[in-house]
Amino acid sequence: MLLAAYVAALVAILATSPDGMRDFRGIPLGSDFFAFWSGGKMALTDGGASAYDPEQNYRMQQFLLGQSDPLYLPFLHPPQFLLLAMALASLPYLASWAVFSASGLALYFAALKSMSHEGLAGRVTSLAIVASPAVLVNVTHGQTGFLVAALFAGALVNLDKRPLLAGAFFGLLAFKPQFGVFIPLALAVAGRWRTIASATATVALQAAAATLVFGAGIWPAFLAKADFARTAVLEDGGAKWATNYTLFAALRPLGVGVDAAYAAQAALVLLIGASLVWLWRSASDQRLKSAGLVVAALLTTPYAIYYDTIILAPAIMLLALIGHETGFRPYEKTAFVLVWAAPLFATQVAALSLVPAGFLAIAAVYALILARAAAAAKSASPAARPRARRAAALP
Repeated sequence: MLLAAYVAALVAILATSPDGMRDFRGIPLGSDFFAFWSGGKMALTDGGASAYDPEQNYRMQQFLLGQSDPLYLPFLHPPQFLLLAMALASLPYLASWAVFSASGLALYFAALKSMSHEGLAGRVTSLAIVASPAVLVNVTHGQTGFLVAALFAGALVNLDKRPLLAGAFFGLLAFKPQFGVFIPLALAVAGRWRTIASATATVALQAAAATLVFGAGIWPAFLAKADFARTAVLEDGGAKWATNYTLFAALRPLGVGVDAAYAAQAALVLLIGASLVWLWRSASDQRLKSAGLVVAALLTTPYAIYYDTIILAPAIMLLALIGHETGFRPYEKTAFVLVWAAPLFATQVAALSLVPAGFLAIAAVYALILARAAAAAKSASPAARPRARRAAALP
């Protein structure tokens, strides 16, 4: 039913476009993808640094759309992403959007399927992967969530057997640096030094490639645009609070000031960091640790829009595998369903009631991960073993 609704929605969006470039509201089809495509156009014609100049960026978008006052969709990604944006900009807009979305969806699907096994019903697993509400949101926004989820999944599934490949996948996530805050910490706690070395080398190679293509001046230009993004997009609510599933965004509509909201977010980051250290040092199932790292990626950043919830797909897959093998604990299935379906309802709930349903759903999943790890640690403790043996001896 959801897939049928997605197809109908996409057909309606395309059918009501007046010019094959914009929707009926005048916003570019694929909205955020237009920022990538127009940024790539600028890098091809005027140099990479021009994509980070708000005035030049806006003038280019006015020209491409033939509008005097279009909605400004800024290019905010690090310079290495400009290399991909230039390749995308070499195609006509609709074809480029279609190629980007279809290839991203294919990578996401393949990466998630690689995490599953025959113990889970194949058809149900496939439907759960492609019918996720976050899939439609990423397609209609032309966003990068498919790539981020695929890279997380690829890194985690290869962590034990192919640590260097896992590190390369982690390193490629640097184009979304806000989601990688605790990746080095978790890997260091677990002694995954080869993976850390590979990730570091991958990031360095990306930076070197971007510098070689665009020149060293690309980095000051990017940092200046990052400051613009922090103030205009995040702090001033350029991205609507209801669509941002973070603690920072949950507090701002309640009248909490910027500094206080940052302080609360920082306190949460410290708590998440401490809990991740405990989780990754514990004897818990590696899949549980990996799921915790993915969910923590969304909780630690002050900027995680509803399309970013697709990043949770690898975590849900890993937790579903554990539950399938050992049984589900109370409320786990409910939490998984809520966070999977969050893009369908959480934004509307937050807009109407100021209740941050998206953030709460993500936080609930993380709490359940820690609860499962704590229960496993308790059952494995020496004090619990005599009780377990006495219980087993009872008729």
